[in-house]
Amino acid sequence: MPTRIRALCAVGATALLVFAATTTQAAVVFNYGTVETGGTPGGAAPWLRATFTQFNGTTVDLLLEAVNLTSTEFVSDWWFNVNPTILPSSLVFAFQSGTAGEWNSRTAAGQNGITNAGGEFDFNLGWPTSGTGGGVLRFTDDETALIRITLAAGLLESDFNTTSGGSGDAANVLALAHIQGITGTPDSSKVSPTVNGVSVPEPGSLALVGIAALAAALLRRRRDE
Repeated sequence: MPTRIRALCAVGATALLVFAATTTQAAVVFNYGTVETGGTPGGAAPWLRATFTQFNGTTVDLLLEAVNLTSTEFVSDWWFNVNPTILPSSLVFAFQSGTAGEWNSRTAAGQNGITNAGGEFDFNLGWPTSGTGGGVLRFTDDETALIRITLAAGLLESDFNTTSGGSGDAANVLALAHIQGITGTPDSSKVSPTVNGVSVPEPGSLALVGIAALAAALLRRRRDE
């Protein structure tokens, strides 16, 4: 077998192995760093993060993270939107791991059915605000919650990269969250993602790009020899 063919076969085999080992599902990421109403949280923005990751054709995993809150701050509510072709009440939510704390979900009967801070949203995820027991049930800094969202007809992570309705402060935002326990007055804040949802490419695809570049370089070297 010619040397060039052997080299290409080796590169191809390596590409398949790397792709199999590194492929993950695509994701949409919201970094919350904009104050819509209320005070400014004490930490540096972003204060919160929400990541929608494709699990399978009918299911998306939502990872909620408190990434930079102070010791007194906690997040009590998260509001989100969904593709206008999807009826919010048809979504099914199931807690997977992280900060359980008597969490609850609420969906709108129709699009834009949940109003807050002048924005109209499709569903809400909430956590306790009580300080009982030192606030152990609160969603505080460095805590996470993984929620699995299912729609029998099919669901994509990009379905949640949708803006709110309404005409107030929180209109035309991708999501909203309520941070409480801020030092000063006002002592709470409604915050939204700073920019549009960031689509994260699949690592396997990036790996294949790198392998292709390596193959091209190898062929050029063979020609030079």
